[in-house]
Amino acid sequence: MLINKTYEISSCDDVELNIKRTSKLEYHMTYDDEKQMKAIVFVIGGYGANANISFLDFDREYIAKKFDVVVVNVFYHCF
Repeated sequence: MLINKTYEISSCDDVELNIKRTSKLEYHMTYDDEKQMKAIVFVIGGYGANANISFLDFDREYIAKKFDVVVVNVFYHCF
């Protein structure tokens, strides 16, 4: 069965820009719990991917089903 999970973890401060981070880093994970996973694949969206995450959800689920991998999207920009 295809499993979709969302996690939030504490992020680090941006030392280069001297920005103190207060928000959590969010990532979404998809995998099939009935199959042996072969790898972990990170998909880093760009060009406005956060504007409509349904595209990322669709891609993440397709890749997880097709290739027997754990697929992770990290939402990092402006967080």
